[in-house]
Amino acid sequence: MNIFKKIKLLPRIIKGTLALINVRDLQINGEYEEALALLEKYKDLFEGKNFEYHLNRGRILLNSRSDFKTAIEEYLQGISLLAPDKRRMNPNWREYYLAWAKYAIGWCYYALDEKDVAKNWRTESEKHDFNNEKIPENIRSAFPMRWHDGNNLKVDENDRS
Repeated sequence: MNIFKKIKLLPRIIKGTLALINVRDLQINGEYEEALALLEKYKDLFEGKNFEYHLNRGRILLNSRSDFKTAIEEYLQGISLLAPDKRRMNPNWREYYLAWAKYAIGWCYYALDEKDVAKNWRTESEKHDFNNEKIPENIRSAFPMRWHDGNNLKVDENDRS
């Protein structure tokens, strides 16, 4: 893409980035349909390119529509975008996001009555080491780990996050 096209897209990219922040706030407040509509507006910018887009979309679909299979697909896409992102992101945050997404996948499989697969994903989640106290509140509220107490992982089968 040449420099002129990038400059022309810059205002839309800025608006899309602000929309992701608004989506996070909307889904924290339980306004899932509004958040999903906002994500759809910027789908062309973020789909397949931004892990937060996919993690938010998965959580919204899970909580608003109980669409477990699509949520799993979104979480997997988010994980695939997070995996190679070692250099640009705070490693502690990256581990938190990975642990959260894998735990959420486990919860989806549990809800689909695939308990063995769920257990494997939860075990994968527990392999990620992070300091919960160093995770910003905005990340913790958007992607809550109610099962995480200090460094001890606890499983709560009723947690849909």
